[in-house]
Amino acid sequence: MGIRANSVKNQILISFLPVIGVFLFAIAGAMLLLYQANRVKSFRDQLVAIESNFEMILIEELIFLQSEYNDFEFHKSGKNERLDDIRSGYDHLNRTIDNLTKHGWLKSFDNKESLSEYQNMIEKHQEMFNTLVANVKKRGVKDYGLIGEMRGYIHYVEEHRRNLELSEVLFLRRHEKDFLLRNQRIYIDLLNVKANQLLKDLKAKNLENSKEYKHLVSYQTAFNNLVQVIDVIGNFKQDGLRYELEETISGIKTFSDKMLKETEGKEKQLLLNIYFSFYAVLIFSLFASVILSFVLAKYRSQPLIKFSKALKNQSSELNIQRVRGSSIKGASNELRMLIRSYNMLVNRIKGQLAIIQEQNKLLTHSNEKLTKVNKELDNFVYRVSHDLRAPLSSILGITLLNKLAKNPDELRSNNDLVEISVRKMDTFIIDIINLSRNSRTELQIEKIELQSMLEEIVEHHKFMKQNHKLEVKIKLDIKENFYSDRHRLNVVFSNLIGNAFKYSDTRKARQMLKIYGSVDSESLSLHFEDNGVGIPEKYVSKIFDMFFRASYNSHGSGLGLYITRETLDKLNGSIEVESVEGMLSIFKLHVPNVINETEGTLSIVERKEQFEGC
Repeated sequence: MGIRANSVKNQILISFLPVIGVFLFAIAGAMLLLYQANRVKSFRDQLVAIESNFEMILIEELIFLQSEYNDFEFHKSGKNERLDDIRSGYDHLNRTIDNLTKHGWLKSFDNKESLSEYQNMIEKHQEMFNTLVANVKKRGVKDYGLIGEMRGYIHYVEEHRRNLELSEVLFLRRHEKDFLLRNQRIYIDLLNVKANQLLKDLKAKNLENSKEYKHLVSYQTAFNNLVQVIDVIGNFKQDGLRYELEETISGIKTFSDKMLKETEGKEKQLLLNIYFSFYAVLIFSLFASVILSFVLAKYRSQPLIKFSKALKNQSSELNIQRVRGSSIKGASNELRMLIRSYNMLVNRIKGQLAIIQEQNKLLTHSNEKLTKVNKELDNFVYRVSHDLRAPLSSILGITLLNKLAKNPDELRSNNDLVEISVRKMDTFIIDIINLSRNSRTELQIEKIELQSMLEEIVEHHKFMKQNHKLEVKIKLDIKENFYSDRHRLNVVFSNLIGNAFKYSDTRKARQMLKIYGSVDSESLSLHFEDNGVGIPEKYVSKIFDMFFRASYNSHGSGLGLYITRETLDKLNGSIEVESVEGMLSIFKLHVPNVINETEGTLSIVERKEQFEGC
């Protein structure tokens, strides 16, 4: 049985074919836009991967720069596995970018030129890093590079000297080590002045052709060449290749973030186009369906009336009507399923974007935290190693002098210097112990007798500083029992009182330290006021920094006030300072009274004391 063109079923089907065609065309357009959006997303994912790989290379570079001073094999042979990994990483990065730029569809998104510029920036950074590595190797360490060459000359002078005093040579070495540790220009001038003086002395003795003279000249030349190389290397904060490297990294990251934002914007625009296209065709299909339904109903109304009586009892006509109704419902269901599938796809894309953005934030935060910790650890190890080695170097030098000493008075004087160096080292180690203990131990809250604690600390320092003329006056207005951590307060008070003794002005007829303050139920407010040498205004904001010393001749380890501030932070307290150079200094302490936190755990004796005191 053939299909009749004038049947209701076929006419409905033929009438809706244009609508179906338009709908399918719109879906094809939306899928094309979706395909383009997926390609843009793939491009952005590859950009994220490139940025992540570059971040890993930067971490490897940072680790190399922080560890190269102890990598003797690198300074000896120039070989380093981490450098090989860095080179391999750059090769992989360049290949990835080259493959990405070969895609022709990138031209429609204007990303090809940006990728080329990004690649040029990375290549420039790589070239700068290679230059930095070459200068680091040229600088050398221990027995290698300029440092090894320089020390070889001076060691020869030390071991084969005939016309130079050992103390003069050691004094020369001291300026060398101070420059390498502090990187301050003053030590360059001091070393050159001292070297020129020694050369002048040898020349006055007609020893220009002696090996001592030639090796000393070579040592001075190698040192000045080393200074030039160190200036080229620079550091991360001021100048030189390290600073330029940091600036280049910042520029690359900024450019990468810009590319990612542009790509993300293009992806969002494509998704919006998909939304608009889909809803436009949906509305068009609905209007077209309604219009075609009215036209078809009007067209078929007369034939249906004519044949209604003849076909009244036939179920076939009824079946046709039911099939047509189910077809309309089926089309609507398919549209709804398509909308749901599309929305699920959009939600999945947004979820992936959110995960990637969160991972990027975590990676950035981890990198910043790791960089900060590495810098703090590097500074701490550097300063601790220097401050521990300085007394040992002094003791070693004095021991050598003792071997040359010929009378008991000179030996006693040298032994006194040894004792001073040992005490200095002991003080520094105690400061480090206090710093460690403050960071890792919990608070031990107990009742504290402030008056007696302060008096004991003052007496201790008076005993340690024999014949000291500092007068100490303590005046406290205690309105409430004070509860805090005894050991931590003892560290704070001892540091401040010790500084008052240490930096008192001996030129003044009367040297004073006034300790005054009050205690209430909320807190302890305590002032330490002395008329000592004071603090220069330019250093007031820096005195609480780790290892800060106002000058090379400053006493102490540079940790005392840093430990004081860290300890007060642990107690939720604070400290301020006011000072006028040459006149006075006032340290203002504020420490919470934690009496309310301890009332529930007071012993029977303490409760009785509180009751009787009421």
